[in-house]
Amino acid sequence: MQILGNLFNAVLFASVVGGAFAAATLVCSRAFRLALPLWAAAAAALLFCVPVLSPDVRLFSPEEQIWLAWYCAASRVWACGAAALLLGQGIRTLLASRALRRRPACRDARLRAVFARCAAAAGLRRAPDLRSGAGETAACVAGALRPVVLVNEAALAALAEEEVEAVLLHELTHIRRRHLLLERAADLACALCWFQPLAWLVRRELALQCEIDCDRHALAASGLSRQAYAGAILRLLERSAVRPRRLSRGMGALRFSQTRRRLGQILAAPRRRRERWTAAALVLLLLLTFIGSARLSREHFYPYPAYAAGEERAAGDFFAQ
Repeated sequence: MQILGNLFNAVLFASVVGGAFAAATLVCSRAFRLALPLWAAAAAALLFCVPVLSPDVRLFSPEEQIWLAWYCAASRVWACGAAALLLGQGIRTLLASRALRRRPACRDARLRAVFARCAAAAGLRRAPDLRSGAGETAACVAGALRPVVLVNEAALAALAEEEVEAVLLHELTHIRRRHLLLERAADLACALCWFQPLAWLVRRELALQCEIDCDRHALAASGLSRQAYAGAILRLLERSAVRPRRLSRGMGALRFSQTRRRLGQILAAPRRRRERWTAAALVLLLLLTFIGSARLSREHFYPYPAYAAGEERAAGDFFAQ
């Protein structure tokens, strides 16, 4: 119980600090309609996984703790929920990797040539595997450690060559920018802080920001106008079924409720000055979060501060008696 109690204590601390930064970023994104940089959503997700502590405190107390009964029960409930979510994620990853190995290689010579050209334009040293079987979407990426691009030849055949290049550049940008690894880290945050609603909201925000990040890079590398690129996305969405949960990342892999925000970012005129001010404000906010977290950790973790009367009772020892 000592290890479980201290681990739950650390998770509670991370959920509070991560929730504070996540709330601020979500307000900026949804209330003020600001275009957030990708790193802001990624930092919000990582703060739920990694507690920021002062260097003079310890995450696990070397002293034996006597926990309250309700805290012991809560820590066991948390451990069961986190273990179930992690097990589910592991099983889905295993099944997805087995399914990927069964996918045949794409045999369309023209599509493979366009794919190789797009991989070079995306800045990849080595082009990933190109396989058939993207389902109802034109293309998607699967596999965080060994990513594979899955394509639907019939769906891509309905697009112009410039649109096909934009679709493939979008998927390859997911690989170059390591979006799937970021999303797996966000999944870990949701598993550890499953009781924190803001962790799940940040997970959705990160998925949206990954798509917007790919849209920006694909637009810069392709010769399409903003209107033509947005039209290609709408055509792909018309061809795909609406599925709330996906195991892969694709050009149309978001809910329709989020597509409006994504299309708005694509069609909006660049506001470099506003984006720089937003990024600067978020950097300042993140620094303040680090400082506040480090100061709060001195009250929450061992060695606990003594009260003025000299009683060795810690603010962080709130759950112990």
